[in-house]
Amino acid sequence: MGDMNWRLDYGNFETRELLSECTKLAQNKRIEEAITLLEKLLQYDQFILAKGMNALVNDYKEGKIKFLPTYKYDPNSNIYDTSKKQRIPSW
Repeated sequence: MGDMNWRLDYGNFETRELLSECTKLAQNKRIEEAITLLEKLLQYDQFILAKGMNALVNDYKEGKIKFLPTYKYDPNSNIYDTSKKQRIPSW
């Protein structure tokens, strides 16, 4: 077990904009549309992109992702990183 530190290969602004839209859809009970946006974002997930090309992750299995990225929030909040680093949200 370990932190492999996978990220999204997608622009920070674009990622945050898409996640904001996804959150609005979910709040308005438009869950299928929100999941469609999440699936769009998942196509940029470095871990998913590495599968099939990286022996370390070829046999790794995980369930379907149906939740917003959880990395990296500001401490004690639901706000994505506002530090100088402005990390791109990821799973």
